[in-house]
Amino acid sequence: MQGRESEVTGLGHAELETYRRRHVGFVFQAFNLALSAFFIGISRTRVLVAAAVILSTTNIVLDWLLIFGKGGFPELGIGGAARATLAAEIATSAFLLAYVLRRGYAVRFGLFRLQGTDLRLAGRIALMGLPVSLNALVDM
Repeated sequence: MQGRESEVTGLGHAELETYRRRHVGFVFQAFNLALSAFFIGISRTRVLVAAAVILSTTNIVLDWLLIFGKGGFPELGIGGAARATLAAEIATSAFLLAYVLRRGYAVRFGLFRLQGTDLRLAGRIALMGLPVSLNALVDM
């Protein structure tokens, strides 16, 4: 039974290591999601195809390198998978940010400019999004 306990403990340690690495990735994931919504809103969705290719290609290549220790990289196992996912999110964020800046969308649409909050508008948006939020809650 002792062998089984160490196996479970090892798995728990690997999961904990993954969560430690992935929590940083949520910032980049949220940034990517916001820019994806922006591109959908302005009907420029082709850039999202390129972003998806960058995300998946980077993740697959780095998974192979970091999980199995190929190409001179250390064999990191599940920790390598977490690092690969984080690097893929960062690469995608860098690509989308560069695209927004190069195309002039940041200036044209006032992106990344801090402004005061219009609470009345925020309330109207929240009211409009309530049915979708409730549907997502029920689906979960």
